[in-house]
Amino acid sequence: MFIAALLVGGLTAFYFGLRTGAFAAGASLLAFLAAAVVPGVALWTYALVACGVIGVLTIGPRRADPTHAARATRLVKQGLAALRARLRLKK
Repeated sequence: MFIAALLVGGLTAFYFGLRTGAFAAGASLLAFLAAAVVPGVALWTYALVACGVIGVLTIGPRRADPTHAARATRLVKQGLAALRARLRLKK
């Protein structure tokens, strides 16, 4: 449940920003904990979270500007590539 909540939060953070991703991760974690405590609500909770993920996957790529998380991810990838290139040259 915890890993699924982190994945929901990471996906939301990638498309909509870190604060929104943190809220999504917290809300999905609370929903998963409620599903673990109340078995009758489990199926509805999983369906609701799945609909939310499908909504994020549908709306997220259509946004006009990349969020700070997307920019930060690109910068980290470029920095790692530069670091690898430097390490290869030192050998």
